[in-house]
Amino acid sequence: MQNSVSDITPEYLTDKQSGLLLGGLSASTMKNSRARGTLLGYDAPPWVKLGRLVRYRRRDLLEWAERNAVERRAAQG
Repeated sequence: MQNSVSDITPEYLTDKQSGLLLGGLSASTMKNSRARGTLLGYDAPPWVKLGRLVRYRRRDLLEWAERNAVERRAAQG
């Protein structure tokens, strides 16, 4: 078993990582959502400051996505 930095799945994500986790949003979209307070028409996910760095907790992003997901099913017919 090999351990390296690339094997680590961080708990705190950058704007870029957060956007990718949420389906490919850009880092600038994540940054703008903090300023506006909304993302994709919903309240923006919570974020934290670690020193001067802004990060998103992975679990907060997944909870945000689940809470704001709109489930659609194909019409039966």
